[in-house]
Amino acid sequence: STTTLAVDDTLKVPMVANGKYLVKFYVTGAQAASSGLKYGFNGPAGAVLVRAIGRHVSFGTAPASFIANTYDTTGKAFTNGSSALHWIELHMQVQNGATAGDLQFTWAQNSSEATNASITAGSYVE
Repeated sequence: STTTLAVDDTLKVPMVANGKYLVKFYVTGAQAASSGLKYGFNGPAGAVLVRAIGRHVSFGTAPASFIANTYDTTGKAFTNGSSALHWIELHMQVQNGATAGDLQFTWAQNSSEATNASITAGSYVE
């Protein structure tokens, strides 16, 4: 279990230099006990434009929304006090700069605990 955001190997989009993209992430996750879950997104340095709008909800909590104009490398946090399922929807517009690389979904436990949090099967990016 880690509290450091890490790239999810399957939830990423390769971007060419100077490419323009509209991307949607649909992600479900689970936590055990009270670890919570946090997530973010990053991409190649030098992006000309990054716009993101997202929302997330956990079982038993009110939905939360956000708007961003930079990559989120610190993470949005779910802080449930017990086991929970999470749903994340993220829409992004990216105009990449001169550096090719991946637009990446990142995640980790919000607080360290012996039982790992997870991103569940069926999560995808388009």
